[in-house]
Amino acid sequence: MAEERRRRRLAGDPRVTPKDRELLLRLVKGNLMDEFQAALDAVSAEDPEVG
Repeated sequence: MAEERRRRRLAGDPRVTPKDRELLLRLVKGNLMDEFQAALDAVSAEDPEVG
């Protein structure tokens, strides 16, 4: 399972539409960046397979 996630992360997930990609860019580079990072840190701390 980890290998599948790694492959998708490196290749880009084909299920992500252009509209989804725009939202993701807002999350990681735009006005929602701090909230996104805080949520990602919380999930990573709770689940060793994600982090």
